[in-house]
Amino acid sequence: HEQKTRQTEEQLAEIANTAFSDMLTENSKNLLDARSHIIVDRWKGMSQDQLDDIRHQQLTQIAERQKIKNAEKCFDETWKQYSNAIAKQAIIIEQQIEDDKRQYNHCLANENKNLAKIQREREDYLNKILYRSAPTATFYQQFNTTSR
Repeated sequence: HEQKTRQTEEQLAEIANTAFSDMLTENSKNLLDARSHIIVDRWKGMSQDQLDDIRHQQLTQIAERQKIKNAEKCFDETWKQYSNAIAKQAIIIEQQIEDDKRQYNHCLANENKNLAKIQREREDYLNKILYRSAPTATFYQQFNTTSR
């Protein structure tokens, strides 16, 4: 009978030790070993404070990521506006160059017309006034007629 009582007491002590052990109560004081690593057989999960801290960090990271994304979007929009302004300026400069080229060609054509007119007038003067009487065959026959 004594043995049965002792065995029953041992079983009750084992049940009490199991029920109140660090494994079931998740005592946070005994979770870390000497190297500050978590002993996995004594830990079943995080506390609500730890979960809240992780969630807060996640929300902070999401906000930072969104802030970076917004900054990149703003930069891209600014860059797009800048490149559009540069493209418009390039088109305006090209048009101005074409206008200048057209005006230069027009002035050059006018100058060429004036030079052609002056040359025609000079040729007319030479042909009609200065050399108006063309030499006849008798004029040329008077040369080389005598010997020396």
